Amino acid sequence: MQRPDSLPAQLFLLAVDPARRRLTGRSGLGYVLRAAALVDLQLSGHLVDDGGRPKATGNPEPPDPVLDPILRQVTADPRRRWSYWVGRDVRPTTAAIREQLVAGRRIEVQPYRILVLLPARRIIVLEPFARDRIVGAIDAALGDGWPVGERTAALVALAAAGRIRTVLPAARRRANRQRIAQLTERTGPVPMVLRKVLRAAAASG
Repeated sequence: MQRPDSLPAQLFLLAVDPARRRLTGRSGLGYVLRAAALVDLQLSGHLVDDGGRPKATGNPEPPDPVLDPILRQVTADPRRRWSYWVGRDVRPTTAAIREQLVAGRRIEVQPYRILVLLPARRIIVLEPFARDRIVGAIDAALGDGWPVGERTAALVALAAAGRIRTVLPAARRRANRQRIAQLTERTGPVPMVLRKVLRAAAASG
């Protein structure tokens, strides 16, 4: 099984705690996945930054069924800033990525109840080595001795901005602050926008 292609799919897998079989940082994960989708569309040449707003380039629609609707949204309303699109439809986007990973046999979702009453989901990574390869790419990117591709740089930037603690806990983010800043700068405006959106969401309760 190959490594999942899209940045949102990879970040979803990174957010799974394999030992506890559940998602971490669920309150902010939807924003992280939306930001990842926008960066993915930038890297594929479908979007460019136009003065703080995403602008569609008119390239053919992306083959990914999660990315395509987001590109259509942005194309239909070009006046909106990046922050608007990071915060838009976070729950449907999360559900779509989860369903995509289930359909691709990347994960299995097992519903259960906490104390008989509260519905919850176990997330089982069906191919742990695929997730391990993503983690390994991030580990290598944080070192100075290896060339880092644009997609891996984006993974690091988004995982850091989104505080995906399964791969970049706070202590590791602090220890690698300069390297993360370098990779974030390469990725463009979206990771910094994501930080601001998450702060605003936390402040609003």
